[in-house]
Amino acid sequence: MLRLYILRHAKSAWPAPATADHERPLNKRGRSDLLKIGKMLADRQYIPELVLCSSAQRTLETWDGIEPFTSGCQMEVRDELYESTMSRYLAAIHSVDGNAPLMLIGHNPVCDDLTRLLITGDGPVAADFLPTHYPTGGFAVLDLEANEWGQVKPTSGNMIDFVRPRTL
Repeated sequence: MLRLYILRHAKSAWPAPATADHERPLNKRGRSDLLKIGKMLADRQYIPELVLCSSAQRTLETWDGIEPFTSGCQMEVRDELYESTMSRYLAAIHSVDGNAPLMLIGHNPVCDDLTRLLITGDGPVAADFLPTHYPTGGFAVLDLEANEWGQVKPTSGNMIDFVRPRTL
């Protein structure tokens, strides 16, 4: 059994019309939400050993906000997670060796699409999640039926938790 965490970046800003999408920072609410998300990670012991993070400014700032709560796990910046597709996110997962808990920090619509691809739809958490959208700062916890990351397949997971920042 593998544990996958999928975190959509926190709420971001459009500071100036000329700001490139890749360079958009978090806004005040996004930074505030990260304190709550980080505390939730520590309280619920949702601690990855490796984080794969998009190279966008807002995802890197999301990592910076939660990193103090992750007990010193490793983080890798992955350019392929920015302006990406579900198949690239899945390829990033498959590229990880071993079976230690993994977190992806990325963007919509891919965070939403990937979560829906991986879960069976069974159980109360999935039933609550499926009719909704994946908000900024949304955090999914999936347990996947596989022994290593290269074996992860569609509908191989159960959603254990889905956290929206506004509920923290």
